[in-house]
Amino acid sequence: MKYRYKRLCLNLLLMGASTIMTLCMIEGILRLTHQYATFNAATELSWMRNNPHDLSQFFTIDPDFGFRPILGKGGYTPYGTLPNASPLEKRSGIIRLLFIVLVLPLMKPYEQWSAKERAARTTIISILQNLQIRYFDLYEPFQMAVKTGKTLQESPGDTAHPSTDIAKVFAEYLAHHQFL
Repeated sequence: MKYRYKRLCLNLLLMGASTIMTLCMIEGILRLTHQYATFNAATELSWMRNNPHDLSQFFTIDPDFGFRPILGKGGYTPYGTLPNASPLEKRSGIIRLLFIVLVLPLMKPYEQWSAKERAARTTIISILQNLQIRYFDLYEPFQMAVKTGKTLQESPGDTAHPSTDIAKVFAEYLAHHQFL
């Protein structure tokens, strides 16, 4: 009985060690042969790649995040901020940062939002108002787009990323309000 138990434990240990070694070898081979491949684990934002404007002057491909702003070029400082030369105190020589927030709604009709999602939106807007941070709430143009029957999501089931149609509605709204 003891011999059987020891043999079983040894076999299980050997199987576990060989499985771990195999997985490590496969991981190493994949890292060498497919360095930045996501194997369909990530979703490409087609509007970034297919945008009619040349976004390469503002964004660069990043293997960890997909894309990121180019710092120290264009409108971004080396710290990733957009400077503004009109200080709060209106004193000369002081530079303040332009901090504007876009509040995007979930890309599904409001009736389908959970109570937690509705509360989160309310909390975000409340915080922005209390801190006196300029923001654009894109809920209003989103609701208008929902009523006209526009496609909401870039990919089915992706409530975080707007479709091209919705992005156009947002851009028109922001341009109308002098953001763009």
